[in-house]
Amino acid sequence: MRLLVALLLLAPVCSFAQGIDFEKGNWKSVLAKARKENRLVYVDVYTTWCGPCKVLEKTIFPQKEAGDVYNAHFVNYRLDAEKGEGIALAKKYAVDGFPTHLFIDPKTEAVVYRARGAAGGVARLNEYAGIALSEQKDPMTWAIYTRDFKAGKRNPEFLKAYLRKAERLDKPNDEILDAYVTTLDSRNLPDSTLYFLANHTNTIWNQSMSILDANRSRLEKPDTNLRYYGYEYQIERVTYPSYKEVLAAKDEKKLDKLVAFIRSHNTEDPDEDIFFYRKGYYTEIKNLAKLKSVEWAEGDRLSQKNLADYKEGDAKARMRMEEQVRYQLTGMTLSDTDNVDSIVAFNVARNVGNHPSVRAASTLNELAWNTFENKKATTGDLQQALQWSAKAMEFSAPHPEQWAANADTHASLLYRTGKKAEAVALEEKAEKALRDAGNEKEAAEYGQTIQKMKAGTY
Repeated sequence: MRLLVALLLLAPVCSFAQGIDFEKGNWKSVLAKARKENRLVYVDVYTTWCGPCKVLEKTIFPQKEAGDVYNAHFVNYRLDAEKGEGIALAKKYAVDGFPTHLFIDPKTEAVVYRARGAAGGVARLNEYAGIALSEQKDPMTWAIYTRDFKAGKRNPEFLKAYLRKAERLDKPNDEILDAYVTTLDSRNLPDSTLYFLANHTNTIWNQSMSILDANRSRLEKPDTNLRYYGYEYQIERVTYPSYKEVLAAKDEKKLDKLVAFIRSHNTEDPDEDIFFYRKGYYTEIKNLAKLKSVEWAEGDRLSQKNLADYKEGDAKARMRMEEQVRYQLTGMTLSDTDNVDSIVAFNVARNVGNHPSVRAASTLNELAWNTFENKKATTGDLQQALQWSAKAMEFSAPHPEQWAANADTHASLLYRTGKKAEAVALEEKAEKALRDAGNEKEAAEYGQTIQKMKAGTY
């Protein structure tokens, strides 16, 4: 499953006192100031497209309760992970989800603590600060834990503390987890131990995962002791980190094991996730023959479906998005004029990209567009791409802006296959759909495409 970052665009009207004061200089100057003042650096790593990042910026960072803590204890900084120095720093600190909160020792430039997300409001943000400050003062460093573990220390309390340390520092923990599991009677686990395992099982490459599977019924329902609610979320959150280890090892047999795990645990649409990981793997190792085989198989699979096949999945996606928005709103201070239901409806409407039908359309559209851009594409390739883009338009029909993007791809393919009049007519419909949706910027770009098509210069 793709990284679970909800694309929320919440913008309630709030009034704040002094919030977090972020430095305006560069990374070098921030580190210098933190060293001089003997304080940790707090870094908010964000992107411009990340909804929860906007939640932090607009409704959490400006609150006095946040400012009182962060201005007193940290030198604060914000980094766009996709611009300027943020690109290299996001790579250096292995940031793979947004927002990511980094607490960094300016002397060593090492991460003292990291966390992710915007849920929980200012209380959760301040909780992160408390953990970071405690971690900074902890005499048991990661190096000491690792030394003692290698020396054979295996008592349960030490292993639990080591697992907590690994979680705070975002370190691999499978070997530690396996050692801890050997100290347990897996047939008679109290709830507290089961929840501890669930909260610290981050991949499928350990013995804990089989214990969680065996106790699935006890993890199905939400419980306040679990960081991730329900077994479905447990499965989602371990899949991507497991894939990262596959990618690091470049081990295709391990990829096959991950695929088997997804097939047996993802009950909604395992093929979608399997395609995502296989495509990513073969792209990374540059095996173009297998990549094309995987892409065409997925295109063929999706082409066999109809929009009605996604009705139930789309309804579930809308319900989940509504739940996520309402949950995030509980951590915010809303004004008397804010209407919760209207905020929820706005965000659900703006985030149709999480609907299975729209995701399927996006996959088909990407396959079709890549074929259009391939100068070596054969006539057969282009005809196949036309079928994919036509199906993408079908799936995205309820959503005008998404439909317009897919129609643009279909029109481009029509133009390349010599059907100029049909291409122009469809591109004009796409342009109108965008204008009707209020998207004048993209509509203008489509207008330029129409002129190029008419002139024969596209």
